[in-house]
Amino acid sequence: MTQEADAFDLAGRQRQARVILRLCGVAAAIIFVVVLIARIRQTPGVEGVFAGFCLGLFAALLVGACGAWTALSLTGPKNTSSIDTKTADELVAALRPVLAELEAARLGVVRQVNTRAMTRVPLGAAAGFGLWCLEQMSGRPDRDGVAGVVWNAVCLVGVGAMAGYYSAVRDSSVAYAHLYVGRVLPLLAARFGDLSFRSPAQLDLRALNSERLFDDYDSAVAGNEFFGVHRGLPISIATLLLTSGSGKERRVSFEGLLVEVTLPRGLKGTTAVIAGTGAFEQLRHWLKTSNRQHVALEDPRFASVYEVWSTDQIAARALLTPALMERLLALGGSAANIDGRPLVVARDNRLTLVIPRYGRDHFRAPGFRKAADSRASLIALYDQIAVVLAVADAVIDLDSAARAVAAADIPTLMPLHA
Repeated sequence: MTQEADAFDLAGRQRQARVILRLCGVAAAIIFVVVLIARIRQTPGVEGVFAGFCLGLFAALLVGACGAWTALSLTGPKNTSSIDTKTADELVAALRPVLAELEAARLGVVRQVNTRAMTRVPLGAAAGFGLWCLEQMSGRPDRDGVAGVVWNAVCLVGVGAMAGYYSAVRDSSVAYAHLYVGRVLPLLAARFGDLSFRSPAQLDLRALNSERLFDDYDSAVAGNEFFGVHRGLPISIATLLLTSGSGKERRVSFEGLLVEVTLPRGLKGTTAVIAGTGAFEQLRHWLKTSNRQHVALEDPRFASVYEVWSTDQIAARALLTPALMERLLALGGSAANIDGRPLVVARDNRLTLVIPRYGRDHFRAPGFRKAADSRASLIALYDQIAVVLAVADAVIDLDSAARAVAAADIPTLMPLHA
């Protein structure tokens, strides 16, 4: 259940890529001919032929480019660094019994989805075709001629088919994702020491709200959470979604990770480390108008990315050790498995990391079309935990008191791709 599973998954993705390329090639040819004929009928003569050829070629190339991009995204190499093969093999071997059960459940989901799709996709396409027929019966002429009529038909039938497939996939895929996360993440958490996993998370945001950490929100959804003791200190890593409004007015105030470490001793004052651009615009404005003082940094690389505000200059400089600054820079870098520049807030003996999400979910289960024993999926989940704990390690090493608390027999955890 290691490299063979990933090789099988790659072969499947290559087959999908070939099918997509063929379908896009046929679609591009059809679109070219339809646009050319429509333009010639609309503008007879050389001018119509030339305009139809150019427009048809452009549309065909656009469809072909979309197909090629999709195929490359399926078969292209993943942006991962070198992996500790021995540790990865141990990880997969330790989870083999659970992965076998998940694979059986996944195959059941695939069969269920395929059975539903065989009826729901044609029904959805038929519903889309029916809407197109009603549109044609209305008697309203299409300004784009034959090309517009064909395009509307393709769009409505395609949207209907996709809606049918979505209805066939939705419930089963969600149930499988919950099953995968509930079985795999607790085992991964246990490999990092005295850590447990629960979903939903149990978070108290009152202290963070008092610091104006987030924009205004109406709803807070805490998803997955790793919690327990890491190197002798209490720690929590949770996914968080904050939204305001509802319906079409719904707006995401924050989405990402919330990491909290309880230090053995309190830090004087309150210090906030925030990226100079990006999220937390409301907090950035509040810091500039509150009693926080801007802290000048000697490291030009760090100062070009982060701003530091604090009620105590000495405490802020004590917090920002070279190790912590390096970890923060690495955490938001292109090689990290976590998106977005993190925000750091140190208050009393509680240090909080807020890491925004851009474009992907944290601790997300692989799709039901991917083998449960996929080596790449397990390593990605493992690395997402490890890369956050690597920053926690720098915090724990702030002073000798914290190092004395850490057990000597617990190794420092680093990402597999470090």
